[in-house]
Amino acid sequence: MITIDPNQPDHRALERAVDALRRGGLVLLPTETVYGLAVDPAQPAALERLYAAKGRDARKPLAYFIHEQKQAVALGARWMRAAARLADAFWPGPLTLVLPAETGEGFLGFRMPDYAPALELVRRFGPMAVTSANRSGEKEILTAQDARDLFGPLIEVYLDAGPSLGTIPSTVVQVMPDDSIRLLREGAIPSDAVFHA
Repeated sequence: MITIDPNQPDHRALERAVDALRRGGLVLLPTETVYGLAVDPAQPAALERLYAAKGRDARKPLAYFIHEQKQAVALGARWMRAAARLADAFWPGPLTLVLPAETGEGFLGFRMPDYAPALELVRRFGPMAVTSANRSGEKEILTAQDARDLFGPLIEVYLDAGPSLGTIPSTVVQVMPDDSIRLLREGAIPSDAVFHA
C-alpha cells in the first residue's frame, strides 16, 4: 500500500502505478468520488483480470478515464454537441459521458476525474479503463484498506489517499446519436443540473 497526498501527486508512487499498468496489473485509484480499479485497456489479459476480480459480466463495458476531450475522439467516440456542453459544465468532475461510437455500433464511456492523483496518472499513462473498486452489485469501497481486505494480491499497486471524499459514484449520462441525452445513473451530479447545463 502506498500512501499519497491527495493534493500533491507523489511522482514515485505514480510511476510505480504506471509500471504496474504497463505490465497488465490492476491499480487501486482514489478519485473525487469512490475508489476505482484501473487497468490498461489495450491489454485483453489485464481486462480479463479486472472483470474476474470484480465478478463483473464481461459483456458490460468499462469507462475510460481521460485527461483531454480529444482523447474520446481518438478512442473512437463521436463528440456530439451535447457532450461538449456537458463536458464544459462538469469536467473535470464526477460525470461519465456515454457517447456513440464512430463506427455506428454501440457506445463508449468517458470520465475526466477532478482529483489530482487520478488526473496525473492519466496524464502519465494515457487513457485507462476504470470501474469502481468493489464486487459487482456490492457497496462501493471507501478506503484503500477495505479494498486490500477484499482484493488482496489481485491488485498490484494500492494508492491510498485516505477515506473517499464522497460515497456516491459518478453521474452517468448517455448522449444519443440524435444529440439528445438520457440519464443512466444519478450520482454525484444531480439530474436537474445535468438537464439544465
